This record gives sequence, C-alpha cells and structure tokens, in this order.
Amino acid sequence: MIQRQLSGFLATGLVSVALAYGAYRGLLETGVGIEIANGVAYLSGMTFGFFANKFFTFHEFSAMSTRQTLHYFALHICTLGVNMAVNLYAFEVTRGMVGQLLISFSLAIVASTLLNFLGLKYWVFNRKKHSIV
Repeated sequence: MIQRQLSGFLATGLVSVALAYGAYRGLLETGVGIEIANGVAYLSGMTFGFFANKFFTFHEFSAMSTRQTLHYFALHICTLGVNMAVNLYAFEVTRGMVGQLLISFSLAIVASTLLNFLGLKYWVFNRKKHSIV
C-alpha cells in the first residue's frame, strides 16, 4: 500500500509542478508581475495537489473538511521552511564545490518531499484522525 501511495504522491507532485510552471509562464506572458505570477502558480500547484493527493494518492473520499484544509496548508508552510533551511545550510556547506546549486536544491527537495509525504499520509489524510482538529 505504501508503495502505491508513494508512486501516486510522486506522480501528483510532478503534475502539480508542471501545472504551476504552466501557470507561471502563462501569467508572465500576459504581463503579470513575477511575484504575483509565482504566488498564483504556487497556489495552483498546491490546490491541485490537495485534491489529487486526497482522492488519487490516499483514496480519501470523505467530504472536504476544515481540519484537512488547515492541516494541508500548515504542513506546506512547515515543509517550505524546512526546504529553505536545508537549501541554505547545504548551500553554505558546499560553498565552492562543483554542483553547489544542484546539491543544495536537491537535498532541500528530498527533505521537504519526504516530510510532505509523511505529513499527508499520517496527519492530513489519516482516516483515524478525522475527529481531531
């Protein structure tokens, strides 16, 4: 079961990123500022990710709840912080190394993706915790 969920999570993530990138490029081409375009693109990817992970990855077909929505956004805020911290730390540790940007970016993505999966599985879409706010 976890193998199927992990595969679904990764597929959903790839589609979310592609959707966000398309929104980003499209908004920039229509003259929207980079900050607004990036924010809207990020939110579009997050919104798609919520529904795709809810239904496709974790087969959670109950009605959308305030708890799930709040937990989802809180999780993403936390994992964004982890991503930024790991990226900054790895960037400093690898200073002067060949591939510094790729290494720091990759480590940050791995850390935040792992935490996102675990948070979605055990906190956001955990059927046993639906009664907890």
